[in-house]
Amino acid sequence: MRKRSITGPLVLLGIGAFFLWRNMHPEVPVFDIIAQYWPFLLIGWGVLRLIEVVVRSDGGYVAFSGGEVALVVLVCIAGGILWEGHQHGMRFYGGSVEVFGEQFDYPVSAQGSAARMTRITFENPRGNIRVTGADTTEVTIAGHKTIRAWSRTDADRTNGNTPIEIVPQGDRLLIRSNQERIAESQRISDDIEVTVPRGVSI
Repeated sequence: MRKRSITGPLVLLGIGAFFLWRNMHPEVPVFDIIAQYWPFLLIGWGVLRLIEVVVRSDGGYVAFSGGEVALVVLVCIAGGILWEGHQHGMRFYGGSVEVFGEQFDYPVSAQGSAARMTRITFENPRGNIRVTGADTTEVTIAGHKTIRAWSRTDADRTNGNTPIEIVPQGDRLLIRSNQERIAESQRISDDIEVTVPRGVSI
């Protein structure tokens, strides 16, 4: 009669212990750990099976079942995908996977006249905007822009394509973010503080 292997239960116990530890330490970058060290699962699995072969020299069991071979193949595929994603900037943040590369920050500043303007409109903003009234006839914008892209070159190009513009339109002043110009594989947000003349509507 074929003897049963204890490797499967031990691997299951190890995986369960790992995720229990993850739940107790949510601040740990578990995605990075798995992406980098997943081959140790195969190494540990192989060592356990080798020990079984050496200890149980009387035979009576199959070293690797068909199900185990399929599972090893699936682990290799999943591990390879995780590693490639990690290399290309995929990260795990607060319960969700962020797949839009690395984060790059750029300063933002703009200034324009608001004389005779009665209202100010923001077009397509994504991010945080703080508006402050002051005794001035100018609109001043200061802050920073965050771009998630696969490389610094891509982020620099997107930064150049998405300037904040102040455009007069009759009695209205349009503050345009141009964020719609980004590529589908990128994400962008502005964190800006805007100083406007007192009395204008937003």
